[in-house]
Amino acid sequence: MQRNPHFHKTNWGATIKAHLRYYQMAHKTVIAKRLVGFGRRGQALTATALCVD
Repeated sequence: MQRNPHFHKTNWGATIKAHLRYYQMAHKTVIAKRLVGFGRRGQALTATALCVD
């Protein structure tokens, strides 16, 4: 889970769920102290070579 990601990489569902305790009744909004981003993907194996003798 990445913290303080770029705006377009923000996981809004997880951000809101993590900050529901900061819901402001007067403003009808959730105050997000930190943004939650999508986790980074690890390096995937792109090619496999099998040599059989």
